[in-house]
Amino acid sequence: MPWRLLTEPKTKEATRELNRLTVKRSRFLVDESLGPAMAEVLRFWGYNTRYGPDVGLGGKADPVVYALAWREKRILLTHDKDYLNDREYPFNRNPGVIVLPGEEGEQEPLRNAVRSMLNILRVSRFLCDRSILPEGGMSWRSRTRL
Repeated sequence: MPWRLLTEPKTKEATRELNRLTVKRSRFLVDESLGPAMAEVLRFWGYNTRYGPDVGLGGKADPVVYALAWREKRILLTHDKDYLNDREYPFNRNPGVIVLPGEEGEQEPLRNAVRSMLNILRVSRFLCDRSILPEGGMSWRSRTRL
């Protein structure tokens, strides 16, 4: 499936309507690489969010974290680019992985990426197979029709 570029809603009205329809549909598992503040912020915004160490995943290997995300149909949010290995983490066992920038502590790129991610997920209204937020852009691949 080819990568496609998705855009954010352009008006406040469009954003409000998408929020109303979809804000609680996406479920997240926040990897410990992002820290507990990310999970707290997503919960504050109304998302069903779990933080890895809070559910016994602190210090666990990546495949264990990935397996929980798959079992609970949660989009995994992380800084860890290892999750982008399709052989290790195949599409057919993947509710979604989003690799966010800011692993060196940069807050502005992380905030911008999260804002874009949430707007895109609101537009799609479905879990994705894989999405990536590397420095400087966003790519998305999905088996569902968007």
